[in-house]
Amino acid sequence: MSGTELVYNLFAECRGPNTQQHAGLCAVDPHTFVGIWPVIRAILVAMLVKASLTVVTFGIKVPAGIFIPSLGVGACAGRIMGIVMQWLRYQQPGAKVFLFCDNEKDCIIPGLYAMVGAAATLSGVTRTTVSLAVIMFELTDTLTYAVPVMLSVLVAKTVADALEPKGIYDLVIELNQLPYLDSKHEYLWGNLQINDVTARDVEVIRLDRTNTVGTLRDQLVALMQSGNDDSGFPILRRDANDEGLRMVGYIGSSELEHALSLVADEADNEVHFHATYTHFNATSSISSLIDENERIEHDLFDFSDYMDQAPLTIQTNSPLEMVHQFFAKLGARYVVVTDTEGLCEFLCFHHLGTIPDPKYPSDEGVIDKKTWVAFLADLEEK
Repeated sequence: MSGTELVYNLFAECRGPNTQQHAGLCAVDPHTFVGIWPVIRAILVAMLVKASLTVVTFGIKVPAGIFIPSLGVGACAGRIMGIVMQWLRYQQPGAKVFLFCDNEKDCIIPGLYAMVGAAATLSGVTRTTVSLAVIMFELTDTLTYAVPVMLSVLVAKTVADALEPKGIYDLVIELNQLPYLDSKHEYLWGNLQINDVTARDVEVIRLDRTNTVGTLRDQLVALMQSGNDDSGFPILRRDANDEGLRMVGYIGSSELEHALSLVADEADNEVHFHATYTHFNATSSISSLIDENERIEHDLFDFSDYMDQAPLTIQTNSPLEMVHQFFAKLGARYVVVTDTEGLCEFLCFHHLGTIPDPKYPSDEGVIDKKTWVAFLADLEEK
């Protein structure tokens, strides 16, 4: 039985004398414990197995989902509760909690308990509220049980937040150390400045030196072994006035890896980066693009197409909140830090092997997203 079929049968009402309807989830004799125990036992086993398999599949990243399995586990628990309440009503019809039944035969519906249990479980796991209530209304195609569903969702989320403030998706992101940033989260920066998080001693690609497939591959391997596999390399060229090096672009590690994979068998061939390269595909019409492709064969050793010639830059005197907005709202993977004049003097002096002039700031460099996420994690701990 699939997950959706299980949820459907658990939500269904038992009508008529046929006890085998809805996959045998209807009790033979709801008046006696012997009549309800086989059904309770079967649902209890199904709930434990479903919960265990959900933990395993979600933990090992099998694309089995968490939505339907959570509904199934909650529906099983709710159905058991509904069957027990139905049995108690027959055992003690005069109890205060059952006075509202007025001797109605179908006063307690186990399917309703299953629906409420499914909504509560999914709310506790994913911390969804309004959207979940709307989904449950669409599943049942009625607003008759809107109040119990909404109350169960609110209570489940409140209890879950008291036990653990983060939902299952937030916990998985934190466990896998994914560079996710919440744009709504606010931080207290205090006296911290951009130079407290800027990486200055970074590996670069210099255009005044010979860059081969082999040397670039060695640089990429070293970068990945250092744990900065989602970072990249600033690309520097010597200034025309011989005043040092200037950054002309940036190439991410994933882009460089892809470019190197196309020429992996030519380790000794030289790779080129053109600082004045323009992306033809973005400036030409479709007809001219087709004609041009027929006449020009793309040079696989020209990596200019993979180079970002206009990376996001920020000055050293900018607030940290602006850096956070770059990563959280613009989705930047890296930000280049420049001085107040827009130059990357630190990178230039560092890779020339000279001592920077005191009149130049020494706070310039690169901030990648992984470094920024680690910086925010340390900030929250403090």
